Amino acid sequence: MRAPLVSGKSIARGAIMSPRAVTRVLWYNPVIDPDDTGESQEGDMAIYMYELKLVKGNDAALDPGEEALVGEHFSYLKNLVREGRVLLAGRCTDAPCGYVIYRAVSDQQATDMMNGDPAVAGKVMTAVCHPFRIALIGDPDEFLSHS
Repeated sequence: MRAPLVSGKSIARGAIMSPRAVTRVLWYNPVIDPDDTGESQEGDMAIYMYELKLVKGNDAALDPGEEALVGEHFSYLKNLVREGRVLLAGRCTDAPCGYVIYRAVSDQQATDMMNGDPAVAGKVMTAVCHPFRIALIGDPDEFLSHS
């Protein structure tokens, strides 16, 4: 079993991360197996989730330089969506945090992608990366049509 990664560093399983930390961590990291062989092949990708939190606690406290980094963060994620690396990214409306569900070929690449986020690299947001398993997924068009 793997420990979640916090901005590139592992933390011990069962460690208290924060009161708003993800309440359930899935420790199993499935691999997307395009050949459906059940065997891990070079190039297979695993799914990860990183949680982002604003260091200052809310958008109103950001200075112009930090706001620019948040704009770069959004562009960074949009590019990863275009590349097919990010499935979903969004923010909470009742707390200063957001989540990104994405895929990478290794824990190291997942950590590098998280740390490469301009808002994380610029210390505007903190991030914690977890291996993630999607249990259920609906049709995005159907879901959004009922919003």
